[in-house]
Amino acid sequence: MNTFESYLFLATILFGFFTLYLYRNDIKIIENKIYLEKENEQKAEAKREQEFDRKFPILAKLNLDYCSSEYWKKGDLSASLFRLLIAPIVWTARLPYSSVRWMYREGGVYTLIFIAILFLFTAIKAPYFDVSFTGEHSMKYNSYVEPAKYMYENHNPFLYRKSYQADPVNNPLGIFNTFSQLPLLEWGLAATYALMPFNSLEVNTRLFTHFIGILILISAYVFFKNWFSKEESLIILFLMAINPIISFTTFVTVADSLLLLLTFISLNYASKYIEEERLKHLFFAGLFFGIGVATKYSIILWEAPIFTMLLILNKKTDMCTFVKSVGIFGLMGVLPAIAFKTSLKYLPTDALLSTISFIIWIVVISCVYTIIIKKENNIDNIISKATQNKLLFVGAIISGISIGITFLYVTQAYRLFNEFLTDPKLIFNWDMYAHMLNKQFKQYMTENVFYLGLVGFIFSLYSGFSKQKIALITFLVGSFFYWVLASKVIFFHNYYTNIIIIVFCISIGSMIYRVSRFYDNKFFFISIILVFSLLVYPTSYNANVNRLNEEIDQYSLMQVAQYLLENTNENEIYIDDSYLLTLTILTGRPRIDESNLIQDEISESIKTIGFSESMKKYNISCVITTRNTPRYEKYVNIFTDENLGSVSYGRRDIILSRLNPDYHSSGDIERRNQLIKECNIQNKFILEQKLGPYRIFSFSG
Repeated sequence: MNTFESYLFLATILFGFFTLYLYRNDIKIIENKIYLEKENEQKAEAKREQEFDRKFPILAKLNLDYCSSEYWKKGDLSASLFRLLIAPIVWTARLPYSSVRWMYREGGVYTLIFIAILFLFTAIKAPYFDVSFTGEHSMKYNSYVEPAKYMYENHNPFLYRKSYQADPVNNPLGIFNTFSQLPLLEWGLAATYALMPFNSLEVNTRLFTHFIGILILISAYVFFKNWFSKEESLIILFLMAINPIISFTTFVTVADSLLLLLTFISLNYASKYIEEERLKHLFFAGLFFGIGVATKYSIILWEAPIFTMLLILNKKTDMCTFVKSVGIFGLMGVLPAIAFKTSLKYLPTDALLSTISFIIWIVVISCVYTIIIKKENNIDNIISKATQNKLLFVGAIISGISIGITFLYVTQAYRLFNEFLTDPKLIFNWDMYAHMLNKQFKQYMTENVFYLGLVGFIFSLYSGFSKQKIALITFLVGSFFYWVLASKVIFFHNYYTNIIIIVFCISIGSMIYRVSRFYDNKFFFISIILVFSLLVYPTSYNANVNRLNEEIDQYSLMQVAQYLLENTNENEIYIDDSYLLTLTILTGRPRIDESNLIQDEISESIKTIGFSESMKKYNISCVITTRNTPRYEKYVNIFTDENLGSVSYGRRDIILSRLNPDYHSSGDIERRNQLIKECNIQNKFILEQKLGPYRIFSFSG
C-alpha cells in the first residue's frame, strides 16, 4: 500500500468502528429493516416474474416446454429418467427466455450493476488471454490443456494422453488407459478448440476458463441472494470479481474453478431445500456435490461442513430431518464418484462397455430419486425409529461408516492422504497457520481486503442471528475445516484458497452494507461504496496484473522448443531437470523427470550396455535444465545397488524447513555426493547447447 492508501484504509476502519459505536443500539432495528426490505424484494420479484409473459407475449413464445410440464411433475421412474435425459436439452432451449425473464425479475438497475461487474471481471483478464502457458503454476496447463489438445487433434474425446507424465519403460508416449478423474475440464477445452479453431491455443483456453468464471459469479450471486439483500450480494460479487486469486483460478486450467461452480450450484439447491423443505432440491444439491467429488475429492473438505452447518443453524431442523438430509446428501455425493470409477473411467479403452455401464448408473440414480420422492414418509418413519432406538441408531452409524470405507476403497481416494491431507507434525503447528495467514493469504487477497475482512468478522459479532450471519458462519466453518485438513497442499497452491477468500468477501460485503445503512441515506450509501471501491480496487487490480501477466523468457524457451523439434523425433523423450513442462505442449515430445529413471529395467540395462546406450534404448534424447549442470544426486540410484532413499523432500519436510531454516530432514545426501564421484556421474553428461538460461545435455559412458 502507498501512503495515501494507508491513510485511507486507517480512516475507513476508524470511521467504521466510530459508526458502530454510535449506532450500537440501533443494530437490531437495522437488521429488522434489512429483513423487511428483503421480503419486499422477494414479493416484487415474484410479481414481475408472474407478469412477464403477459407484458412480453412475443418473448413468452420462447418458453419451450415441449408439452412435458404435466409429465415432468410425475414422481415415477420413467419421469425421473425423462428428467435426467431431457433436462439439459429443455434447459438449453429455454435459456434465452429464462435469461431475459431473470433480468426483468431482478430489476433494471440491479441487472445493469450485475452486468457491469461481469464486464469488470472480463476487462481485468481479457488483455492477458494470449499470455503463454508459463508463469505461476504453469504445470497445470499440462494437466488439462495437453490432453484436450490431443483429443481435439485426433478427433477422439476418449484419448487420454499426457506426454508430461511419460514413463520410458511402461508408457513412453504418456497415453493412459483410464481417466484419472471426471474429465469435464478436458472435454470443455477440447470442445472450445473445435468451435474456435481460428484462435490461438492460449486464447481459447482462457476463453473457456473465463466462461467458467462467469458462471461462478452468476451462481454465486443467485446463492447469496438467498441469504443477503441484492445490494449486499452485489457488493460481495464485486469483491469476488476483482479478487486476484479468483481471477487466477479462472485463468489457469485448474479443476478448482469447476469445483467452485459446482459448490455454488449445489448450495443453491441446498438453500432451496432449507427454504421449501422439498426433497428434490436436496437430491440435486447432493448430485452436483457428487459430480464435484468425481471431479476432485477436495470439494468434500469444504462443502460437507458448509452443508452440515446450514442444517445445524436452521431452526426448523430436528434430529430426524438432520439425519435424513445428511444421509441423502452424502449418498448422492458418493454415487457419482463410484459411477465414474466403474464406468466413464474406462472410456479410453472400452467406450462401448463404459457407456453401457454409465447408462445403468443413470437408471440406478433415477431409481434413487424416485424412491426418495415417493417414499419420503417411509424414510421419515424409519429414521425416526432409528434415532429413538439405540441399537438401530448404532447400526445406522456403522452402515454410514461402511459406505464411507467402500467409497474410499472403490475410488482409491485413500491414496491421496499422504501428500494431500495434513499430518500430526503439522496439524497443531501454529507457526504454519500464522505463516499462511500473514505471509500467504494476506498477499493473495491484498492487505486492504485482508484487514477489512478481519474487521468484518469483529463487526459480525455485534449483529443479530440473521440469515446473513448464518451464511458467514457456515462458510467460515467450512473454510476452517478445509484449511486445517488440507494445509499441506494449500501451503503450496494459491488457487486452493478460493473458499477462504470468499469468506473474507462475505465478511467485508456484509460489514460495508450495514455501515452504509446506519444513516439511511442514498447519498451516504453511494459515498460509502465509492470510498470502499477506491480502497480495494487499485491494489486488487495491480495484484491481478502482476499475477496474470507473469511469464518466463519466451525467446529462449521457443529456441529450446525449436531445438527439440529439429534434433529429436516425435517419440523421443527429454529429461526435465527444471520443471519445463510447457515444452511438451510446444513440441509434443514426451517428458520425464529423473525419478522416472529409477526402475530395475533401466538399472540393469546400464550395467549391461552402459548409460549412453541405455538412454538410446529407451528413446531418451537429452536433459534440459536451467542450472549449470544436471542435478547429479538425482541420478545416483540408477548407478548403484545401494538402498538409497528418495532425494526429493515431501511436502511436510519442505513446509517445516521453510518455517525453520535449521530444520533438516534425515537423508543420505552425503553418501550421494560420494557416489557421484565413485560412479563418475558428472562425466556422463555432455553439454550440447546453451540457449539463454537453458542448457541441453546429451549422454556419455
